[in-house]
This record gives sequence, structure tokens and C-alpha cells, in this order.
Amino acid sequence: MKRARALLVCLTAAALVWPAVAAPSPTVDPKIAALAKEWFFRFQRGDVDRAQFTEEVNRELTDAMVRHEAAVLQPFGTPTGFVFVASAPIGAFIGYDFVVTFRSNKRIKESIALDNAGKIAGVNFRIYAPR
Repeated sequence: MKRARALLVCLTAAALVWPAVAAPSPTVDPKIAALAKEWFFRFQRGDVDRAQFTEEVNRELTDAMVRHEAAVLQPFGTPTGFVFVASAPIGAFIGYDFVVTFRSNKRIKESIALDNAGKIAGVNFRIYAPR
């Protein structure tokens, strides 16, 4: 249960400065990048497809949490960039990190974890202040 909560949607914004990345961007399966983009927009609209979640995430992610996250993400508007930065194992899952950029020079780090069947085992959004 604790593991799922750690992987579950983070509903608070952190005003941190994102460091510049000098190395070339790593690559990711285009299907995973498309899924991460889809889920950014889904959370921004408050339109989640619970069939894509693991049972644990589906059970623990409340409608109120989804509405709150939509209220946080909607003011950013349409992203101007979406870049994959890293992936790593998280227990039995694989986590993927993306940086979403906006015209306002603000950035959001989206982390999405998938289980072996491709179900979403966690989603997290962190807001970073412009440099």
C-alpha cells in the first residue's frame, strides 16, 4: 500500500529551479512518450481513463484528487515542449521522466510508472519555477 501511495499522483506543486541539462536527451519508445503526453492532457482536463490504471492506483486515486490536479495544471495552457529525460526501475515498475515546458518559461516534470502489462502504476507532476 505504501509503495502505491509513493507512486500515486503528487498533488502539490514544488517551486524549485530545474537545472539545465547539457547532455543530449536520451531516447524512449515513442509509444511511452505518447502515453505520457496523453496523460498530461488527461490530468489537465480532469479526464482520466481508470481502465488504464493498475487496480491499486485506481482504488487510491480519488475523483477529488483528479479535480485538484486539473485545477493546478489547467492554468499552464498548451505545452511548447515535451522532452524525455530519464527512466529507471521503481520496484517492480519502470518510471519515465519528462519535462513539459510552457510559453511562460515554467516547467513541469511528469513522472509516469508502468507495470509489466503497460498499466499505469503511478503519475506525478512537479512544477518548477523559471530560471
